[in-house]
Amino acid sequence: MPNKIKWLAEYSVNNVAIDDQHKYLFDLCNILYILVEQPVATQSTKEALLGLTEYIAIHFHEEERHYKEHPLFADHQELHQDFVKQINGYIADYNKGTLKLIELADFTRDWLTDHITVIDRQYFRDMIWSSQV
Repeated sequence: MPNKIKWLAEYSVNNVAIDDQHKYLFDLCNILYILVEQPVATQSTKEALLGLTEYIAIHFHEEERHYKEHPLFADHQELHQDFVKQINGYIADYNKGTLKLIELADFTRDWLTDHITVIDRQYFRDMIWSSQV
């Protein structure tokens, strides 16, 4: 059974809206795992991929709005762009019929948990700290 992603308190960036978006991204990732465990119609996979890519765009836009004043904003934005490129590579694999859904699910899970705990949490701490100075 694949390792689904679970929300843990350590993932919180102490911003309710962003935490809720991160939780929803976890849900979208878990849908991929459900499709790995219980393959259904190709349409379901396509809908899951579209949902993931659409929500990633929404989330990154919202998150970057919070970070605009951070001195490393461009670096963070580049990490988001790299993630989108990698997801688009998986979408291209899907369109060619060569997508290994478990690889996409694992990549998404690992990237999200690492990015949130290492990058996002630091950026939000920095922004809170700078607003208190």
